[in-house]
Amino acid sequence: MVKISYFTNLGTSAYAAISRQQDDLFASLAAQFVTMMDILQSVRVYSNDHQDLSPLDAYDLWNETQSIRAFHLLTHGRSANPVTSIVQNVSDKGSTFKK
Repeated sequence: MVKISYFTNLGTSAYAAISRQQDDLFASLAAQFVTMMDILQSVRVYSNDHQDLSPLDAYDLWNETQSIRAFHLLTHGRSANPVTSIVQNVSDKGSTFKK
């Protein structure tokens, strides 16, 4: 499975690549890509064919992109806040495992 951060980085870098100036439309879209993604997902909820993000999907989205909308879905009506996951690869005699 491909992480959402791959697609976020792809979209951000695509807009940045076609930008001709620091302050043109494409530079703004590159800088605000996650915000634009949040807006489009918010509108998508109103479609009859799509459900909102599951808690696990919201966590993955927030953890990888710092999506404000995903954070709101995780914390709305709850007294707890999510914690970012930190995974370190540790080399042990040529093998890699997660610590």
